[in-house]
Amino acid sequence: MLLPKLKDYIIFISVSVVLFALMVVIETKNGKFSTEDFKVFYMAAKAMLNGEQIYGVSFGLSTGFYKYSPFMLFIFSGYSLFSFKIAAIIHFILSSVAAIFSIIILEQFVNKYLFTNIKRRVFTSFLILLSVLLHVVRDLHMGNTNTIIIFLFILMIKLIIEYKEILAGILFALIILLKPYFIVLILILFLFKKRTTLISMILTGTTLTLFTAVILGFSNSYNLHLDWFKAMLRHSDYLYSPYTIIYLLDYYLGVTIPQNFAFVLLGIIVMLISFVFWSSAKKYGNEEENKSLILGFFIIIALIPSVLITDVEHFVFSLPIITILILYLKNKKNYLWITAFVLVVFLFGGNSQDLVGKELTLKIKFWGWVGIANIIFIITLITSYFFDKKIWKLKK
Repeated sequence: MLLPKLKDYIIFISVSVVLFALMVVIETKNGKFSTEDFKVFYMAAKAMLNGEQIYGVSFGLSTGFYKYSPFMLFIFSGYSLFSFKIAAIIHFILSSVAAIFSIIILEQFVNKYLFTNIKRRVFTSFLILLSVLLHVVRDLHMGNTNTIIIFLFILMIKLIIEYKEILAGILFALIILLKPYFIVLILILFLFKKRTTLISMILTGTTLTLFTAVILGFSNSYNLHLDWFKAMLRHSDYLYSPYTIIYLLDYYLGVTIPQNFAFVLLGIIVMLISFVFWSSAKKYGNEEENKSLILGFFIIIALIPSVLITDVEHFVFSLPIITILILYLKNKKNYLWITAFVLVVFLFGGNSQDLVGKELTLKIKFWGWVGIANIIFIITLITSYFFDKKIWKLKK
């Protein structure tokens, strides 16, 4: 069953809707509802419909280059039926709904497959939202797709666990067409024998690519895909991230690693995580296989902004592992651990001018606290799983 039971979440949904609605009203009143990332999608789709250049052209900001697949232009072109302002609000609503339901579905999903979380579920949902609120708000403010992507990922792993792998593969194909670096998830899915998902993903991706060729013409489609690959390769040339492992090693330890090594580093870490959790599933038996797959899957997703250069709102990809950690601590009931976790959450999502001021905000940014906190989340989740067998109920 895809949709969750909502009767336990009416208060959470209502408060969240009011919160996001206030955000739109306040930003619109202050002239800050610019949704610069959405402007790129909107204007790129318009350019496609008008037969104009799409890749290598700045739409809006100097960094506003379209870098998604040609097929996604057909999805974004639906917004062109409306004025930019109306389309931006529609996208904001879709992203807000994705954020709210990501937490609800995820909380119920974790409750079913990892921990029992019966009491204070509404309170837990608010804690999860507060932990990632700054990154969700930034994603909504920019009009990006990260909140929608994490929602699709949550649905995808839920479908896989519930043996609906064809649908999961379709979602996976759409995600890769949005953010191709998520193709690294193929390894863990292959190790856990989710071959139906992978076959479905390949067939869907191939079909959508051929659809693009049929509509736009094979020659035009070929050139657009070449431009897409070039746009992805240029991505790190005009963006900068003080949150990656490479940056942190250089800043704190003076260890300089070329940025073009990032994809190699990502591949190495993904292989380690995939094999570690696959080995765990073999060690603890089939009944623990779902746990291992879920954790490995979500950890790899959370790892992406800590390795590749991305905007800070991409750390919304850590929503699933933060949810798992919150429910883990709720079961553990260790107040020292809870206090430490709250401090790390502040490092992760407390860098706001409204909280710490403009000057300190810039310092915290270049100290890389968000990246440090994300790495702490990942390490904590891995170590808790392998060393706290009582809470996780692991049996040889």
